[in-house]
Amino acid sequence: MKVMIRESVEASAGGILRGHESRGGWGVVRRVVGPARVDRLSSVAGLCLLVVAAMSGCAQERVSEVTLEQLAGAPAAFDGERVRTQGTVRAIEDPEHYWIETTPRNRLAIRPGSAVAGHVGDAVVVEGRFTWHPEEGRRLELESVVAAGEP
Repeated sequence: MKVMIRESVEASAGGILRGHESRGGWGVVRRVVGPARVDRLSSVAGLCLLVVAAMSGCAQERVSEVTLEQLAGAPAAFDGERVRTQGTVRAIEDPEHYWIETTPRNRLAIRPGSAVAGHVGDAVVVEGRFTWHPEEGRRLELESVVAAGEP
């Protein structure tokens, strides 16, 4: 049996009344809901919307904790992901270029370099979006940098 439900809204001296009709195999059943019930239902629906909105704001993109060795060993596996890693900041002046490394083989370019310029020679923890391209290498679009050992 197919049941169709239709909501109707009517004005009355007491305010807005909402009625629900359901059509089944045995006729029409009509139930009128008074203004107080409508207010309660509206409050519950509003609360549910707030909870859903708050939960969607809390859902942040995952950050993978990885080592430079992992990024160097399987860069395609992390391409496009947000990562957190650590190493020592190194730089060259011409052309200006900044990176972190644990060994010369395990390097990660940092963009923008100006964000780590004050940390050259220091161990840092960095977080950002990792990208890899066979000809361009490994790069991190920096979102945050802190000295290693700091919270």
